[in-house]
Amino acid sequence: MKSGMNMNFSVPKTTFNAETYSKPGNIVRSLADVDFYTYTMMAVAWEKQPDAIGEYELNIRSADDLAPYFTEIRDEIHALENLEFENSHLQKLSHRAQWLKPSYIDFLKTFKLDPRKQVELRIDENNKLRIRVKGVWHKIMPLEIMILMILKEVRNRNLYPDLSLETYQENLFTKLKWVQEQVDLRELHDFKYMEFGTRRRPSFAIQKRSLETQMKMMPKHFVGTSNLHLALELDIPFLGTMAHQYMSAAQVLHPLATHQKDAMREWDEVFNGRLGVVLPDTISTDVFLKDFGYGEANRFSGSRQDSGCPREYANKFINHYKNLGINPETKRIIFSNSLDFNESLKLHEEFGDKIQVFAAMGTSLLNMFEGYVNSSGKQYSSLNAVIKLVRVNGKPVAKISDDAGKEVCEDPIYLAHLKNQFGLEFDKDTLIQHLMKAA
Repeated sequence: MKSGMNMNFSVPKTTFNAETYSKPGNIVRSLADVDFYTYTMMAVAWEKQPDAIGEYELNIRSADDLAPYFTEIRDEIHALENLEFENSHLQKLSHRAQWLKPSYIDFLKTFKLDPRKQVELRIDENNKLRIRVKGVWHKIMPLEIMILMILKEVRNRNLYPDLSLETYQENLFTKLKWVQEQVDLRELHDFKYMEFGTRRRPSFAIQKRSLETQMKMMPKHFVGTSNLHLALELDIPFLGTMAHQYMSAAQVLHPLATHQKDAMREWDEVFNGRLGVVLPDTISTDVFLKDFGYGEANRFSGSRQDSGCPREYANKFINHYKNLGINPETKRIIFSNSLDFNESLKLHEEFGDKIQVFAAMGTSLLNMFEGYVNSSGKQYSSLNAVIKLVRVNGKPVAKISDDAGKEVCEDPIYLAHLKNQFGLEFDKDTLIQHLMKAA
């Protein structure tokens, strides 16, 4: 790795805690410093859709103004061109994930990002930061998470420069001690959870310290992380299968009527029964289950719940398996929708004897800074931002989800068409207005 070489970085506006935050140009440590599912989805796109062109757009959901940090953010993104896979990482990856084809590992050996061409940064007419990523889909996939990591850490080191690892570790220690007490008290000895916080980490150092602490304190319950770099460095399991973008892209890459089945088929052709956890809520779980027949339900090992009510979701899948003649106790649900430990334990209590239950936590696990205020009296808060796939081969794609607030599509006419295609409700008056405007 040669992060930051031959670049002059803008000086951060404040002096920050060097133990907590990365030095300029080093926020992302290697090409492996992303969620593992980036490289599983990339494997399918590289093999099955190598010429597909993707476009991603930044959406800042919180009230944060990132425009003052434009230069810092730009320099950090440009530094991504220097990242590469470390040989030791690829050796470990090929050994621990032998279902990744040797030809794909060879591709990763020479893989590089080209952020100066692939990423457009600008300040719009409302003085807001705008970021758009465009390029060959499988070659730009890592940029989604890497840019979010950069936004988060640049923002934090400016707003909360004195944030300390010790404060985080003390809060985490207290929380994990409580969790273990609850596990013992409620006899939830098979409670399992994983860390899914890479894109929402305050900094690399905090995520690393968090994993080290969990490994020591919760060895029977902590099962791994989504972060490939840290999993390889710390010798813990790396976890993840697919994100919404995989199913969204299928809306263009396959016939719309069958795109979910086609996406699952291609996934299975590449991984041959491995990595069998599906993400069903891209155009709603109800629509997905219509395509999740006996073949798919039997072949895939489970699903991940990322929007809507977790209890309704669990009951839907349990009943669906039963109706297909499949024992739900042989399948798994990974709950990952804005979870904390309290809710995770409750879900395990409610469903642990009906289906295999796992919890995946990100924001709540890595942002434990209760009581912290900066020198201006501002309490710690986490940046809420996403970067979503919005077009493939120039055509719009959408994520609807089971929560109205998580809907993403930059073309309202296509969104209405998609909903109509699958029997979902849409606002006809709003559609008419957009059609008249387009005309």
